[in-house]
Amino acid sequence: MKVTTLAVALATTLGSAGMTLAAPSSYFTLPHTLPYKDVLNLGTITAANDGVVKVFANDGGKPGALLGMVDVHQGANTDVKVNVGTAPATDIIAVLTINGRDAAMQDYNVMAPSHGMMSHNSMM
Repeated sequence: MKVTTLAVALATTLGSAGMTLAAPSSYFTLPHTLPYKDVLNLGTITAANDGVVKVFANDGGKPGALLGMVDVHQGANTDVKVNVGTAPATDIIAVLTINGRDAAMQDYNVMAPSHGMMSHNSMM
Protein backbone atom coordinates (compact mmCIF):
# COMPACT_ATOMS: atom_id res chain seq x y z
CA MET A 1 0.00 0.00 0.00
CA LYS A 2 2.76 2.46 0.95
CA VAL A 3 4.74 1.60 -2.21
CA THR A 4 1.71 2.33 -4.40
CA THR A 5 1.09 5.63 -2.62
CA LEU A 6 4.74 6.61 -3.00
CA ALA A 7 4.70 5.72 -6.72
CA VAL A 8 1.55 7.77 -7.31
CA ALA A 9 3.01 10.73 -5.40
CA LEU A 10 6.26 10.53 -7.36
CA ALA A 11 4.42 10.32 -10.70
CA THR A 12 2.26 13.30 -9.72
CA THR A 13 5.31 15.33 -8.69
CA LEU A 14 7.23 14.51 -11.86
CA GLY A 15 4.18 15.18 -14.01
CA SER A 16 3.57 18.58 -12.43
CA ALA A 17 7.25 19.49 -12.90
CA GLY A 18 7.03 18.67 -16.60
CA MET A 19 9.27 15.62 -16.26
CA THR A 20 8.54 12.20 -17.65
CA LEU A 21 10.12 8.81 -17.23
CA ALA A 22 10.07 6.93 -20.51
CA ALA A 23 11.75 4.02 -22.21
CA PRO A 24 14.06 4.78 -25.15
CA SER A 25 11.97 5.49 -28.23
CA SER A 26 14.53 4.27 -30.79
CA TYR A 27 16.29 0.96 -30.31
CA PHE A 28 17.39 -2.36 -31.80
CA THR A 29 15.98 -5.69 -30.66
CA LEU A 30 17.73 -9.08 -30.94
CA PRO A 31 19.44 -10.89 -32.70
CA HIS A 32 23.03 -9.90 -31.90
CA THR A 33 24.58 -12.69 -33.98
CA LEU A 34 24.00 -12.87 -37.72
CA PRO A 35 24.70 -15.58 -40.28
CA TYR A 36 27.37 -14.94 -42.92
CA LYS A 37 25.17 -13.62 -45.77
CA ASP A 38 24.97 -10.74 -48.22
CA VAL A 39 21.50 -9.76 -46.95
CA LEU A 40 21.51 -9.25 -43.18
CA ASN A 41 18.33 -9.49 -41.12
CA LEU A 42 18.81 -7.06 -38.23
CA GLY A 43 15.60 -8.12 -36.51
CA THR A 44 13.18 -5.54 -35.16
CA ILE A 45 14.18 -1.88 -35.05
CA THR A 46 11.93 0.64 -33.34
CA ALA A 47 12.25 4.23 -34.49
CA ALA A 48 10.82 7.38 -32.89
CA ASN A 49 10.39 8.84 -36.42
CA ASP A 50 11.13 7.83 -40.00
CA GLY A 51 14.84 7.29 -40.49
CA VAL A 52 17.58 5.23 -42.09
CA VAL A 53 19.62 2.31 -40.76
CA LYS A 54 23.21 2.29 -41.98
CA VAL A 55 25.36 -0.82 -41.67
CA PHE A 56 29.11 -0.34 -41.24
CA ALA A 57 32.06 -2.68 -40.88
CA ASN A 58 33.17 -2.80 -37.24
CA ASP A 59 36.52 -1.01 -37.14
CA GLY A 60 37.83 -1.52 -33.62
CA GLY A 61 34.48 -0.81 -32.00
CA LYS A 62 33.70 2.18 -34.24
CA PRO A 63 31.77 2.38 -37.51
CA GLY A 64 34.12 1.75 -40.43
CA ALA A 65 33.27 1.37 -44.12
CA LEU A 66 29.60 1.79 -45.06
CA LEU A 67 28.27 -1.59 -46.27
CA GLY A 68 24.58 -0.83 -46.89
CA MET A 69 21.51 1.04 -45.72
CA VAL A 70 17.74 0.78 -45.57
CA ASP A 71 14.90 3.20 -44.74
CA VAL A 72 12.71 2.53 -41.69
CA HIS A 73 9.43 4.11 -40.67
CA GLN A 74 8.23 5.44 -37.33
CA GLY A 75 7.35 2.64 -34.92
CA ALA A 76 8.37 -1.02 -34.91
CA ASN A 77 10.00 -2.27 -38.11
CA THR A 78 10.17 -6.07 -38.11
CA ASP A 79 12.64 -8.20 -40.07
CA VAL A 80 14.74 -5.22 -41.17
CA LYS A 81 16.94 -6.51 -44.00
CA VAL A 82 19.98 -4.73 -45.39
CA ASN A 83 21.73 -5.80 -48.59
CA VAL A 84 25.45 -5.39 -47.99
CA GLY A 85 26.51 -6.68 -51.43
CA THR A 86 28.98 -9.30 -50.20
CA ALA A 87 28.84 -11.09 -46.86
CA PRO A 88 30.89 -8.96 -44.46
CA ALA A 89 34.37 -10.15 -43.49
CA THR A 90 34.05 -8.47 -40.05
CA ASP A 91 31.44 -7.94 -37.40
CA ILE A 92 29.17 -5.01 -38.15
CA ILE A 93 27.71 -1.93 -36.49
CA ALA A 94 24.21 -0.72 -37.36
CA VAL A 95 23.33 2.92 -36.76
CA LEU A 96 19.76 4.28 -36.81
CA THR A 97 19.78 7.90 -37.98
CA ILE A 98 16.71 10.13 -37.60
CA ASN A 99 16.67 13.71 -38.87
CA GLY A 100 20.43 13.62 -39.39
CA ARG A 101 21.19 12.51 -35.82
CA ASP A 102 22.25 9.08 -34.57
CA ALA A 103 19.36 7.77 -32.48
CA ALA A 104 20.54 4.22 -31.72
CA MET A 105 23.52 1.98 -32.41
CA GLN A 106 24.01 -1.77 -32.18
CA ASP A 107 26.95 -4.05 -32.84
CA TYR A 108 26.36 -7.51 -34.32
CA ASN A 109 28.57 -10.58 -34.46
CA VAL A 110 28.80 -12.13 -37.93
CA MET A 111 29.26 -15.89 -38.11
CA ALA A 112 32.07 -16.84 -40.47
CA PRO A 113 31.10 -19.55 -43.01
CA SER A 114 33.26 -22.30 -41.47
CA HIS A 115 35.40 -20.61 -38.84
CA GLY A 116 32.79 -19.93 -36.16
CA MET A 117 32.05 -16.51 -34.70
CA MET A 118 34.29 -13.57 -35.57
CA SER A 119 35.72 -11.36 -32.85
CA HIS A 120 33.24 -9.28 -30.89
CA ASN A 121 33.83 -5.62 -30.07
CA SER A 122 31.35 -4.23 -27.57
CA MET A 123 29.85 -0.84 -28.39
CA MET A 124 28.22 0.32 -25.19
